[in-house]
Amino acid sequence: MRTRPLRLLMVDDVQADMDLFQHLFESIASDVHFQTALGAQAALDLLDTSDRKPDLILLDLKMPELDGHAFLACLKAHSSFKLLPVVILTSSEQDDDIYQAYHGLASAYLIKPTTYEACRALVETFHGFWQHVRLPNIHD
Repeated sequence: MRTRPLRLLMVDDVQADMDLFQHLFESIASDVHFQTALGAQAALDLLDTSDRKPDLILLDLKMPELDGHAFLACLKAHSSFKLLPVVILTSSEQDDDIYQAYHGLASAYLIKPTTYEACRALVETFHGFWQHVRLPNIHD
């Protein structure tokens, strides 16, 4: 088990989605430090300037300017972030998006639930899983 909070970064272009997931994580999991980035470029800027790197990224795919696939490619090409787990959390159920995400080395692909109850259940399951996962130490 982890001895410090899980640092989670959510990257999305819809503030309401990030607010909902942040609320759910904070109400369910006291051992998660939840951070958001409004869009992929904001996330790249945050990662480049932050001293505290996330342990895990929740990434939307359908974003303007720089989409999730392009963000994932940038992240995996960067030596400091190539081992960072990225879980796709998107509304897209398209086979092409799923294939491209895993081809781009995403750790998992989740469909955004459409109800509050389903979102809450997803966060509970997600937290239960990730609190037991051993993560690479990329914070050096």
